[in-house]
Amino acid sequence: MLTNISNHLSVYDNDPFKVKIVVVAHGAGVQFFLKDLEGTPWASAQYDREALFRRVKQLAQLRVEYYLCEITFSRNNIPKDKLLPEEFLKWVPSGVGALGELQAKGYAYIKVG
Repeated sequence: MLTNISNHLSVYDNDPFKVKIVVVAHGAGVQFFLKDLEGTPWASAQYDREALFRRVKQLAQLRVEYYLCEITFSRNNIPKDKLLPEEFLKWVPSGVGALGELQAKGYAYIKVG
């Protein structure tokens, strides 16, 4: 997904005035934004979390926005303070609801995973 976002941005010269990308994370997608996975359904996941999040941060510098689903946190009993402390990570009450709102505003929906 991150490579696809980078490629998409490159077509528009990484200019945030030419293209706007928003990542809405819900369900298993929230794991990539947590300080650690202990006590979550993804506790046994094996991947380089730090390298992945470095790429997320690089894209945030290009004004990619990241919305995290509060319902996912609540239903999985994940404390909100487990979210990485980055200002570019924003809460939405419902990830699916946010997707619908963005589509109503003309955003295209590309499902990952």
